Amino acid sequence: MKPLHPAAAIAVALVGLGLVLGSWWQMTRPSRDLEVVHLQASGAEGPLPLTHVMPPAREATSSDSPVGIGIPGVLIAHGFGASRRIMLGYAYRLAYAGYGVALWDFAGHGANRQPLDESRESLQANIDTALASLLGREEIDPQRIAVVGHSMGSGAAMRAGVRRRDVFSAVVAISPTGALFAEAVPRNLLLQAGSLEPRFVANAKRLLDEAGGSDETAVAFAAGAARAMEIIPGVEHMTILFSDRSQESVVDWLDSAYAIERDGGPVYTDRRGLLYALHFVAWVLVARVAGPYVRRLVPQGAGRGHGGLPAIRARWWVVGIVVGPFAATAALAATAMALPVGELGGMLVAGAAALWFFIFGIIWLALGFRPSRPRLASLALGIGLFAVLWVAAGIMVQHLALQWMLIPARLARWPVVALAMLPWQLGAGFVQAGAPVKYRVGLYFAYTLPILAALALAGITVNGLFFLTLVLPALPVAFAATAFLGGIANDPWGYATGNALFLGWLVVAIFPLA
Repeated sequence: MKPLHPAAAIAVALVGLGLVLGSWWQMTRPSRDLEVVHLQASGAEGPLPLTHVMPPAREATSSDSPVGIGIPGVLIAHGFGASRRIMLGYAYRLAYAGYGVALWDFAGHGANRQPLDESRESLQANIDTALASLLGREEIDPQRIAVVGHSMGSGAAMRAGVRRRDVFSAVVAISPTGALFAEAVPRNLLLQAGSLEPRFVANAKRLLDEAGGSDETAVAFAAGAARAMEIIPGVEHMTILFSDRSQESVVDWLDSAYAIERDGGPVYTDRRGLLYALHFVAWVLVARVAGPYVRRLVPQGAGRGHGGLPAIRARWWVVGIVVGPFAATAALAATAMALPVGELGGMLVAGAAALWFFIFGIIWLALGFRPSRPRLASLALGIGLFAVLWVAAGIMVQHLALQWMLIPARLARWPVVALAMLPWQLGAGFVQAGAPVKYRVGLYFAYTLPILAALALAGITVNGLFFLTLVLPALPVAFAATAFLGGIANDPWGYATGNALFLGWLVVAIFPLA
């Protein structure tokens, strides 16, 4: 990668800077239009990290229907391995439509330091705390309260809707899990699933049948007996949360439940995914300008390995990239017969994922490489790369999906998980060092596809790891970020250090505390 002409470098850098500023300005716009308050609510399970999202003051004082004197309130529950931040699209859409919204981090998730208990009773306790917090606002009409949930949160929402039928007059279950309605069904129940998540589509159909079938008449809404199912086209378990149709459907359902008729007004369109992509592209442009100069500062050492021999063992690394992932899955399955791998390290799934990557990396290194010792310059380069990744691919996730700023309980686990990520990233660093862009793109697919296939197999066959199959669509994005920005470091140890620190941070940010 040669340095750009000075004029071209300045132009590219300015475009990158403009995209960074523009994406941040648009991403944070709802916080300027709406009232967004972050707080810690006191509950039976301990402090609950919670966010209120309210309409502009001029709208929050008006009533949209004669049912109550305040505005309708909505609780929004996230799914397993996520946080309240992934549900912000629904919160903004509802708040712009005149609803008052509360979101929170369930026990063990995001910024909530309380562990997630096996019985999941903490979920209901968290809902009760969030409900009390929302009802504590004087502009909320206590007669018009709804609850919306995704995946794990959908089950919690439906259970709350049955348990507190006196409170929740509408329930929306997105990507619904199982629910036992017994003698009662949540009032005014909408079931949503993406067309690309067949398991949850089947769940939605079964639940609709158990609820008595579809009925969307005005009489049914007035009686709390409305039922419907909607399949959102072209989305799966995660992308449904960024679907304009899904968010619009939730607003329409609640409007019908509360007999609200709209005559225009501002409508929020969730473009957070696009803004995140633009932000990342902007940093890629900046990296393109800075990369050649960074490489000059750090001596390159990709060619020779331990003992002065070639670092790569001919084509044996190809065998390792194919065999290693499936051998790691087999080893993890064998370990699960003796240990509860789903809770390794005090986190659900995260410890098992870290162990899987460590086993795979050791196998890949043993078959394909002769790593030399790291140099201080390489480690310093890796720390710098981590800082770039943390900002370019990480910090904006705080507005998109995850609690990126780690709480102490997660931060303490980060070095261990990062160390587990180091071996396979070192192998990736050796095979990509000094390679042209086209070759590196091919290598990206060469190691990403076997990893995805083997992790899918682990999620299906190892007890307690099914959630791995649901996060697989996010892995190619994370790997792409490390591969492309990692190209700044044309040094295997620098590449591996920075990327392992970043991926370790990402893993401990996602999975719940046990």
